[in-house]
Amino acid sequence: NYPDVRRHARRAVRLAAQTGLRSLIRNAHSGMLVAAAVSHSLDEALVHGWEVYRASAGDAVEEAEVLQNLGQALLDSGHSDAARAVFSSVVARPVPPRILLPALGGLALASVEAAYARRGTLLQFDYEHPPRPPRPNQLWHLGKIVFNKTYWHTVPKGRV
Repeated sequence: NYPDVRRHARRAVRLAAQTGLRSLIRNAHSGMLVAAAVSHSLDEALVHGWEVYRASAGDAVEEAEVLQNLGQALLDSGHSDAARAVFSSVVARPVPPRILLPALGGLALASVEAAYARRGTLLQFDYEHPPRPPRPNQLWHLGKIVFNKTYWHTVPKGRV
């Protein structure tokens, strides 16, 4: 429930500013970053992301974590070139797999979107809105067989 997250995180940001505790400031702004990104408010997400980054200064893992989140916000907002630069900076750091693996995935998606923005289609879905494949029929079955046979005789051998 992101409206509730936003409301609670906004309150946490105010309280964190009063206490001056770095970890509280970081967590409060992280909540605002995620809530803003989900609501497609990139400007707000970047403002809170910068605050998280400032509160993370000196801790390489925390810095990489917020960069990963900022990269995802940029990618979700359609800024694939900027997202690719951010994900690249995360991948270049010595970080644990919990940060490295999503950054590699984000880098791959950002690279595909940047390279093929006007030439390809990227199917994205989630479990609340799954893709709707066509109903099975003989034509689709034959097409799948042809695709599978063609793929293994062309792409791996560098013919395409």
